[in-house]
Formats: sequence, structure tokens, C-alpha cells
Amino acid sequence: MSGRARNTTINDKKVADAKDLFVATECLVELGKVLDKQVATISDSNASRRQMNIVLKQMRQGVKPMVEVAAMKMRAAANVLSPIANLEYAVRRGKGKRKSSSIDPRCKMSIEGQSIFNYLEECKMKVSMKGGGSSNKSQPTKHNSSQKRNAPSADNPQSEMTLPPPASGRGCNKLEVVRILEPTAKKSKARSALVSAIIDHQAKFDVPCQLRAIQTLMQDHSDGKVILPVEFKKGTSSVANDEEVVEMAKSLATFKNRVITRDVIREKLNELRRKKLEDAGIAVLNDIEVSESTVNNYRALLCCDGDLSIVSSFIDKTNNRFIAENSIRAAISTAFIVGATHLLHVEEYDAATQKELKELPPKITALLKMVSDEWGKCLIPIAPYYIYSTDD
Repeated sequence: MSGRARNTTINDKKVADAKDLFVATECLVELGKVLDKQVATISDSNASRRQMNIVLKQMRQGVKPMVEVAAMKMRAAANVLSPIANLEYAVRRGKGKRKSSSIDPRCKMSIEGQSIFNYLEECKMKVSMKGGGSSNKSQPTKHNSSQKRNAPSADNPQSEMTLPPPASGRGCNKLEVVRILEPTAKKSKARSALVSAIIDHQAKFDVPCQLRAIQTLMQDHSDGKVILPVEFKKGTSSVANDEEVVEMAKSLATFKNRVITRDVIREKLNELRRKKLEDAGIAVLNDIEVSESTVNNYRALLCCDGDLSIVSSFIDKTNNRFIAENSIRAAISTAFIVGATHLLHVEEYDAATQKELKELPPKITALLKMVSDEWGKCLIPIAPYYIYSTDD
């Protein structure tokens, strides 16, 4: 063996990360067995205090660190396996949207617990769909979002909730929200009704205030942090919101047989930012350029759209190839060549071919029917593959 160390390649890194991931997977399987034993001990009414302390110690020193290490290794492996950069940003950005659509504020389970069970339900549904099962057999658990509340009625106590008037006469500041919610118990119906009323009140004055922000505020208050009478503020606005990303994906999906590079995405983002500034009455004197990291972030978001395919490399088509693909003369010539060379005359259709032709949609068998009508003969393709070939 040579004493000189070899250079580490990308494949070497992938192998190392894959090995770590497999080891972590085995440890997680063992962790499940450990948890089963710990649950049995906790559920045992005859378990001693010493046994309970041992279980708690194992959870603090073994279970929790193992989950954290496994999560770290999975994240590292995902970054290596991801074919594009910043895919983690796309997942993290969609985290809030997934929670808001599945979390029920009235549920006594914590938000983290609800997220775990919702994720497990989604995994079960994906497994059943891959196994050939119908998607209707297993649906993920859906909870009512805090923003999808029932309409006010006589039976709905939230409609009768009256908040104390804010000092500003408009939206409540953070300290006022704390004082309103402080007398109520955490996860109680009274607090849930007050939170819903606060969100409705803030929305009337276009004050950014969502369920998660209120929960974080109350947690800070419980931890002893000083809450100042300051207004709720919006975070840094994104270049494109979720709806604009969807519209951008639809627009790019119309670029049939074209490669969407970073430059195309950058130009789309620059146009969107320039339009927003002009709509706000701001004169754009210089060219608006988004950063490279922003382009990578939105590239990852667009790749999560089902209408766009991800490729590792591409070769630009020549002008002759592009003209041929979009030429009516080339299309007609191809149809004539296929009709003249790919079809054979037979006395009558055999049962298998006739059955296959009947099951195909009319647009697939259109050329076969036209040539048969023109020649007045029964025709079959040289090979069944030519019936449904989708080549250029």
C-alpha cells in the first residue's frame, strides 16, 4: 500500500454518508425495542420508584440524544443525495403551510405531536399507493386550521367573545395579548376562543398575528422573558409568495422540451420584483438583480412542482433539430414515412390485435385508421410497439 492518502471523491462522501445512515437506521430499530420496554415499565403499576428513575435516565441519556443524532445524519445524507442545492429551504418553507393545514388548535396534543402523527399517516398513504392500493383507502388525518373556523352562530362561543379595547384603537400589541390570555389555562377552550378572537381582530387592521406567533409569545412569557408593549411586525418579505411560485411553475411548464436554467429563473424573479416595486409606486432606476442564493432557493421550490422534471445534465438542441421538431413539413413527412413503412396488409385482424386496438384511445390509432381507409385494407403495425410509440 502506498503511504500517500488518496483524494476524497464525491462518491466516497456518498458512500460514507450512506454507511452512517444505515448504522443510524439500525440504531433506530433498536431504539424502538428499548422504548417498548420503557413503556411496559411505566405502564406497570407495580414498578418501583427506582425503576421509574432508571427509565427516565435512559430516556434523557439515550433515547433523546439518539433521535437528535439520527436527525442530524439524515439531514446530512439528504443534502448529499439531493440533486439540487437548497432543497432543505423548500422543505422548511413549506413547514408552516403543512402545519397550518393539519394542526387543530383545539386538540389537547401538542403541535409537535400532531405533526408526528400527521406525518405517519402521510407515510402510510404513500406506502398503500405504491403497493397499488387506492388513495381513497387511506387518507391523512385532517385537522381544522385555526384560520378555517366555523362561521359565527348562536352555538359558537367564539362569536360572542369580546376583547378589551386596545390602547391604540386598532390592533393589540404583544403585552395586551399576554394580559388577555394570561388568566386562561393553557390548551383550555377559553384560551382557544380568545386566540381565535384575537386573530380575527388583528386581521381587521391588517396586523400580522398568527397562531404560532401567539403560542411563541405566551411561551416566552411563561419562561419569564419581559414582554414589551410593541406591535406585531411582519418578517422580511419574500421575493415571491406561494401563489406566485405556483404561477411561475405553471408558466415554466409551458416551455415544452426546453431546459429551465438558473438564468431563466433569475429573470423571472427579477421581473416579479420589478413589477412589485412599480405597483408600489417606486421608480426603478437601476436593474434589479436577485442574489445567487435566492435563485437557488426558488429553483428548489420550483423543482418540488410535479410538472417540472429534474435532469443532471443536458445538451442544447441544434437549430436544425429545433426547426425539424416544430416544422409542419417535417411532421407530415414523418407521418407519411410511418404510414408507408410501419404497416402491413393482412386479410383480417386477429383477435388479440383487434382487442388491443379497441382499447387504445382514438388519437393513438388515428394514423392507422386513416391509412386503412385510404388503402381499403386491413392493416396492422409491424410490431405492437409502433401502436403507442411516442418517439419524436
